Amino acid sequence: MKDYVKIQSKKTINVTDGLPFDNFTKKDSDIPNRMKIAPVWPKKTILIKEGTHFYPSEVVEFDAVKKLENLEILTIDTRDYTIEDVPQTEKQECLKMKKKVAKPVELKKETKRTTKKENVVEKLDDKE
Repeated sequence: MKDYVKIQSKKTINVTDGLPFDNFTKKDSDIPNRMKIAPVWPKKTILIKEGTHFYPSEVVEFDAVKKLENLEILTIDTRDYTIEDVPQTEKQECLKMKKKVAKPVELKKETKRTTKKENVVEKLDDKE
């Protein structure tokens, strides 16, 4: 897969990869406090500027970008580009965008729920 793509745009527009969110829902809690989600998409918004500029290759997979290309608002270059091909004036911005759209690796953390009584019992057992 390419690292970077060159996109020519007729308009300046913000694009995002859907509307992802983090789910913090607690099934055990009472109904008013059950639904807890936090939006992630505002952090992954990419600004596509009018004119020809370089962007991370992941941007091409966004549904919004595909639709804009079908509407002929964007034109995506098919050649492969690396960071060395990106002009010096755009390198820093491209690296920031690359970090924004990178998919985080999900680490599942196992936690053990204990009650206060169990903690007290464990502490008393440790003293003996």
